[in-house]
Amino acid sequence: MIPPPRPLCKVNFDAVVFNEDRKAGVGVVIRNYLGQIMASMTEKCNLPTLVDEVEAMAVVRAVVFAQELRFSSNILEGDSKKIMNTFKNDEPAFASYGHLIEEAKFLAESFVVFSVSHVKRQSNSVAHNLARYARHISDLSVWIESVSSHLNAVTLADSVV
Repeated sequence: MIPPPRPLCKVNFDAVVFNEDRKAGVGVVIRNYLGQIMASMTEKCNLPTLVDEVEAMAVVRAVVFAQELRFSSNILEGDSKKIMNTFKNDEPAFASYGHLIEEAKFLAESFVVFSVSHVKRQSNSVAHNLARYARHISDLSVWIESVSSHLNAVTLADSVV
């Protein structure tokens, strides 16, 4: 992970599907300009109809999480090219998940500085592993200035630039 320029934070997110449980997991990690983890979360939710809808739900959750913690200058990064391109587009999104993208865009307007970037899965490993961890929780888990201890090795490997 390449840290953002000062004073920005990076808000990485991902979603995974647990078909057998009819559930999905969302993971979000927020890092500062030094690459330090400021906050992270994992959440389990009901599985929507399409995988793209799960990724779109993750976008909304990432923006809301950054807002709740008052991070106002952010780069939002996700590994779904389709979702990130839809988010970047100035035109309204008419896909089945379009209402979620439009909600995230609206919420992101409250940020002082905001940009969107697509990253490859290997550059999003902490958020991906947080999303996978949702299978083991009942609803929502949040960590401030850390991640779940079982992800320390993933976090350390991700911080090596």
